[in-house]
Amino acid sequence: ILFYTPETRLGGGGAMLYNFRFRGESEASRPSQIQVGLAYTQENQILAYMPFQLFADEERWWIQGELGFYRYIYRFYGIGNEVPASNEETYQATYPRVRLDVMREIQPDWYLGLRYWYDNYRINMRDPEGLLSRQPITGAGGNVVSALGLVSIYDTRDNLFFPRAGTFAQFSYLSNQPTFGSDLSFNRYALDVSQYLPFGKKVLALNAYTDLLFGNPPFQQLALIGGSKKMRG
Repeated sequence: ILFYTPETRLGGGGAMLYNFRFRGESEASRPSQIQVGLAYTQENQILAYMPFQLFADEERWWIQGELGFYRYIYRFYGIGNEVPASNEETYQATYPRVRLDVMREIQPDWYLGLRYWYDNYRINMRDPEGLLSRQPITGAGGNVVSALGLVSIYDTRDNLFFPRAGTFAQFSYLSNQPTFGSDLSFNRYALDVSQYLPFGKKVLALNAYTDLLFGNPPFQQLALIGGSKKMRG
């Protein structure tokens, strides 16, 4: 991996993708997948991540998530829909990340289980004249997110990695509370639905997504339009 951006300057690293089935699983079962990636930049930034999806007992168990460590620079424009581009500032954050879903099939193609999220978010660098320094924005000084909740997935896709037909629907509820180790109290409800429609050799993929937060979430946990995994074309 080799890249260059104004925020990172020159960066490089490597990535690995491993697909497999556990011993005793049939060829008809979905393969498990583990990814490993590592990148480093001239600005001393680190991107280390390991997302995974594991299927066991003929897909009766579905375990997925991510382990990661990040030291990276982000852009911030303020909070809300009417923020001008002139607000742009950058800040650097360091945080380990844990994402874990453990689900059991309760009906054909329907899974239900527990979800846990953890980020220990430290902001190492910010503009002393920027919004994060001058305004009372929740999370501007860093915070710990530790959330426990429920996740349910309905999945009839014909292929896990390159679907041409079927439905994927995921609903999740997460509660961030001091009881779980979180610095702040807030709840998140998310619904993600995708439909894949084959048209000859092509596919039309439709996606609807909503992310609702209640309580006192830090700014970096607020819902975003787009990102590294959404609205990528």
